[in-house]
Amino acid sequence: MTCWGRGLTAEDCAPDKEAAQFDCGQSDVPVLEEGRFLQVSAGSLHTCAVLSDYTALCWGWDDYKQASPPPGGLTFTQIAAGDLHSCGFRTDGSIACWGSKTQPGAAAAAGFEAE
Repeated sequence: MTCWGRGLTAEDCAPDKEAAQFDCGQSDVPVLEEGRFLQVSAGSLHTCAVLSDYTALCWGWDDYKQASPPPGGLTFTQIAAGDLHSCGFRTDGSIACWGSKTQPGAAAAAGFEAE
């Protein structure tokens, strides 16, 4: 997979999944030790993906924790990155959202991890 962005933030740089740091180069996507990307969604200044183990991986601007999926080993079938929030359909059928609750459409979903 290849990602690119405007370059004003780390949005166009993919994270090193193990070290949870950014590997900023030519919009390098991490080489995953195991698995692959199943689904990717690019928001305004961050990107989120569902990996083959159904966990979420996000990178980019994170001032509202929109690029910080909830802890606890949650698994997802689909994920959507918004402006200041992200939401995902969990494998148990519920919805989890994180980031800013003030974004239109985001307040209707439960499970926010940050303001």
